[in-house]
Amino acid sequence: MESGLNSIFAMSGPMRLALFMAITGICMIAGAFISFSIVGLIMHASLADMQTILLSPEHVMMAQFANALASVIAFGGPSIAIAFFAKGYWLRNMGFNKINNVEQVIIVIVLAIAGLFLSGALGDLTEKIPLPTSMNAWAKSMEDQYKKHF
Repeated sequence: MESGLNSIFAMSGPMRLALFMAITGICMIAGAFISFSIVGLIMHASLADMQTILLSPEHVMMAQFANALASVIAFGGPSIAIAFFAKGYWLRNMGFNKINNVEQVIIVIVLAIAGLFLSGALGDLTEKIPLPTSMNAWAKSMEDQYKKHF
């Protein structure tokens, strides 16, 4: 589908960014609610008991499914919505264009490899940030609790 000149998103760049951020926030809330509601229906549990149930070791796969579904809704939904209502063909607005030459593929591969190295360096760098001892102890306990459950 291609939208015409009277697109509802014929607006300035900053306004489009603000709208995208607002839709992203709404989709984060909706994605968490939808994914954990689906998991609650599958597991026959209420939303109030969901945290304790999903933190148990026997439900790791269900917790990963819920988090993955929430992420797809939270970050895929706004992108698809904005691309669909913007001017032009919606797949092209999302960046799905024809590959014109091999140079584009090489650039994407180099950026992906650089991202892998930089993410590791960023993780090492964040560990060197000085934190108050109470906050550091709290963060370590949360990390240990996460590792224990998963």
